[in-house]
Amino acid sequence: MTTWQIAKPTPKERLRLVALGTRLRELRDQAGVGRDIVAVRSGIRPGTLYRIEAGAYRTRASTLRRLVRVLVEADPSIGDADQLTADLIGLAGPALAAESPYLASIERRRDRRVRRMRQLVELGEAYEAAWWETRPRPRGEAR
Repeated sequence: MTTWQIAKPTPKERLRLVALGTRLRELRDQAGVGRDIVAVRSGIRPGTLYRIEAGAYRTRASTLRRLVRVLVEADPSIGDADQLTADLIGLAGPALAAESPYLASIERRRDRRVRRMRQLVELGEAYEAAWWETRPRPRGEAR
């Protein structure tokens, strides 16, 4: 295993990761955003976010930055994105995974994936709106 790959956390690191995950979940609840929405908007899978919040998974500082940015966009009253990110990084401490040497290409690929997901969501919303306009109506219901 190379140094940039994410290794399983040790028991001491697990305590830090649980504290990180608990705080991240509190922020998400405070922002009033569901796990699926935060995950998709930040470019990770919902299961990955679940594992981060459960303290079962190491994460990188870049992932925390993206997660916090999504939460602050949803509810700016939860605080300053840079300060919240610094607080989360402090909670995780040495339990954070090292950044990948391929970060730039990973970010480009993730941005493309997020754009595609947003397009699919918009298409789905447009389809649903059109369906409601053209759906068969029960007798007596006005169009």
